[in-house]
Amino acid sequence: MEKLPLVSVLIPIYGVEAYVQEALRSVLIQDYPQMEVVLVDDCSPDQSVSLAQEVVERENPQHHRVKWLHHESNQGLAVARLSALHAAEGEYLFFLDSDDYWNSPSMVREVISQMMECSAHLAIFNYIEQRSRGSRKVKVLGIEDSLQQTVAYLKGEASAYLWNKCFLREDFLSKAAVWLPSCNLWEDLHNVPLYTFQTKRITYIDKYYLTYRRLPNSITNNLSPIARASVWAIHQDLMQRFYDLEYTDEEACKAVYEALEVNALLTHMIRLKTGSFKAYKEIARERTDWKEAISQRKGWSARWDAWVLFLNRIGCYRLGFALFRLKIHLIKMML
Repeated sequence: MEKLPLVSVLIPIYGVEAYVQEALRSVLIQDYPQMEVVLVDDCSPDQSVSLAQEVVERENPQHHRVKWLHHESNQGLAVARLSALHAAEGEYLFFLDSDDYWNSPSMVREVISQMMECSAHLAIFNYIEQRSRGSRKVKVLGIEDSLQQTVAYLKGEASAYLWNKCFLREDFLSKAAVWLPSCNLWEDLHNVPLYTFQTKRITYIDKYYLTYRRLPNSITNNLSPIARASVWAIHQDLMQRFYDLEYTDEEACKAVYEALEVNALLTHMIRLKTGSFKAYKEIARERTDWKEAISQRKGWSARWDAWVLFLNRIGCYRLGFALFRLKIHLIKMML
């Protein structure tokens, strides 16, 4: 019988004492035999690490290999993930946040089986979003064409999370694994589109394998000055990196650039916290090539952008500015 490939599960640990044990139990009960778990102690100020160690020592029924990495000071989620990535040895790669958990003990086995069966370089699966007021099933946009999936990420039509996917480790290291020194937030937005764009084959699995806890203080709700600066820096770096991929064809480049451009003003305004009308007006005057890109989008966000674009075109910048501030407020309410 052919030996199964090793799978690495990367889990940073920081400030999650209420959740980390449930996360680890959901991993350690996986019935896939060839699995290693890489845990990163990012100098958590609470009891997260000791609680995690307790589960590893007492509740590892499958005897999965567990590696511990320890940071001397808190480095943040992005650096913790990068540390785990470089310590991993598996052929396949899962990311898991330590306040989330997997829903099925057969998840890894089923995902790897499907990836091997269709020679996929990326697997995408659904998840359950859990909030204080209840939970909902999130059926993700699973497009098996790499260009279309990348464009969907960049337009915001699909969620570019690391944790509802499985990657090939060597491909991830060579095609993504991008962490800017100045950005320790939102690295999902940086790495997932880059990896997907260069991926040869994607498989979508229509199962709800993960529960994602959307907590009030989570990074996805973070629009602090540092977070806004990170979003802007990532946007600029992605523009350059896609430009540097010289082997891509002209149509692919055009699609990617349209997707990046159509969200450029929103990215700017997130960076500026929508507080500077002067900056908005300058940006709006510079951006004259969005009409075609916006026309390709669907839903309320695209229609809203079209109205803002129209107002900018006829010189009604203050009204356009007000509409954009309202849009960002609505987006924050939905987070």
